[in-house]
Amino acid sequence: MSSPKETRRRLEVQGYLGLSDNDIADIGFWIQFTPALNTALLAVALFTGSRNILVLLAFLMGMGSVFSFHPFDILYNRGVRLFTRTKRLPPSGAPRRFVFSVEGLALLAVAWLFTTGRFGAAFTIGCVIIALLLSLTLFNMCLVSEAMEKVFGTSGRNR
Repeated sequence: MSSPKETRRRLEVQGYLGLSDNDIADIGFWIQFTPALNTALLAVALFTGSRNILVLLAFLMGMGSVFSFHPFDILYNRGVRLFTRTKRLPPSGAPRRFVFSVEGLALLAVAWLFTTGRFGAAFTIGCVIIALLLSLTLFNMCLVSEAMEKVFGTSGRNR
């Protein structure tokens, strides 16, 4: 388990800025709700070879890249949160929205690879996406945002 300081750093790298320590304690775990659902659905899509699920996930990622929320965030904010009695998930920052756009394009590529019969390549790329999502789901660490932090600097934290 990472320290509160490291959890804050990981969330800020993803674009979650201005969260209090109480906010992080209350919703830090639940920020992983959306990537967990995406991981589960992607696993189902890969193991069943479902291009429809892949395209649906790509569409949801596209929505997440355009709006300040992912549709699964809405599911949490309007449903799950009522049972967990936790705060609403904050809006997505630019780094998170960028990651959604990259993931959406990658999911479309996987769907295309399945369509063209390149099952090995589709499965390989899909498994890489699952590994990235698992890092986010299990450790609240977005490796794409971390890479952006290394290459571009602040990922929006000091802008």
